[in-house]
Amino acid sequence: VGAVVIGKTKTTQFALGERPTADYIDQLAPFNPSGDGCQHPQGSSAGSGAGLASYEWLDTATASDTGGSLSIFLDANVSTVNMNASFNAYANTTEGLATYIGSAYSNITNYDQYRLLGKPFREQYIAKFGKAPYWNPQTCARWTRAATLPFSSYNTASERTRTFQTWFRNMPTPTCESTLVLYPIGPGTEDYRNIYASAPGAIFTAGLPGNQMSVLAALPDYTVPIGERTYLSRVTKSNETLPGTIGMVAAAGCDHMLMNLVSDLMDAAVITGQVKTGSRMY
Repeated sequence: VGAVVIGKTKTTQFALGERPTADYIDQLAPFNPSGDGCQHPQGSSAGSGAGLASYEWLDTATASDTGGSLSIFLDANVSTVNMNASFNAYANTTEGLATYIGSAYSNITNYDQYRLLGKPFREQYIAKFGKAPYWNPQTCARWTRAATLPFSSYNTASERTRTFQTWFRNMPTPTCESTLVLYPIGPGTEDYRNIYASAPGAIFTAGLPGNQMSVLAALPDYTVPIGERTYLSRVTKSNETLPGTIGMVAAAGCDHMLMNLVSDLMDAAVITGQVKTGSRMY
């Protein structure tokens, strides 16, 4: 068993999510080969994702880490669950999940990143060069906020995250065999890399978007392609396609079960097993 290391992939500065026209300053953003080739490559693992999507001979990459018909083929019991009601009862609150979580993720990551990395790096840089280091806009926005973020905000965010994690592990995903949480992650909509974005904000993913569930609950999450969406590209003036994907969250320790499930779904032709590189997924 071995591997041939091809090279390094690009990430965003300090692994903070950036946009091509707004935040990539010292290097170009990786190019997303999907569709018209002019789509935003997304977050800090963009280089790894773009590499695997571009070159068929690449087998794997490391990164920094986000329906009814499917349930029929799985022969699963599908039930509607009021997540807010369940969580409110568990946490003895009336806020609901999105409000309860709020800016917890940003408070934790901003505070820890600046305290453990940003501040000592800045101090060492000033001591050596006599001036402050340059930070990209996204990094600057978040770490400027972090510099004055009180410990009480960090502590509250940590407590709320632990409460959410305990609830999610005991209620929606108690065991490998009992439950899978599915959520839409890639709707296949256009997000052009050449569109000028507004200035970056200091808060990242306030509330509870789907791809943050597994992050806050510390659970395995597998993204599965389920189809393509056709759109008229403003760049090529032709019809192009973008992939549509869903995320599958399982209970703690169920990583291999999740991978085996995806493999079984491919064998049963429930999902397409062979995904191509380049502009088209199939």
